[in-house]
Amino acid sequence: METLNLKIELDVTFWDKKPEYKILLNDVEKSSGHIDKNTIIEFDTDLEDNAEHKLEIKLLNKEYTDTLQSDDKSEILKDMLLHVKQIMIDNIPLDYLMYSKSQYVPFDNSHPTLDKCVDLGWNGTYILTFSTPFYIWLLENM
Repeated sequence: METLNLKIELDVTFWDKKPEYKILLNDVEKSSGHIDKNTIIEFDTDLEDNAEHKLEIKLLNKEYTDTLQSDDKSEILKDMLLHVKQIMIDNIPLDYLMYSKSQYVPFDNSHPTLDKCVDLGWNGTYILTFSTPFYIWLLENM
């Protein structure tokens, strides 16, 4: 078993209602709620050694009306977004890895799955997969 500390910094863009998020690690909920400002969610976790682990950050409550466009639809005037600003594991900022190793999977199949995406604009899931031992994964992916 490897014990790791995770700190996830989220930020938001919204104008009407607060974005609702949920964070899961290996399908276990670690945090959820509504967010209205830059927030850091921190938790410790015990992870099985020599295994792959999946961190998920979900945007849950965006509706079509949360995006306000100009009359000619050429410009977005107001929107709701959830931003994954930083992920730190054992006080090590993942920086580029949280971007380069990520995938964003929308709930609605009419939107494409995106690699390297940290700004959630549709209801969907940001996914970061990493393995333990964490420090070996980090060295192999730097």
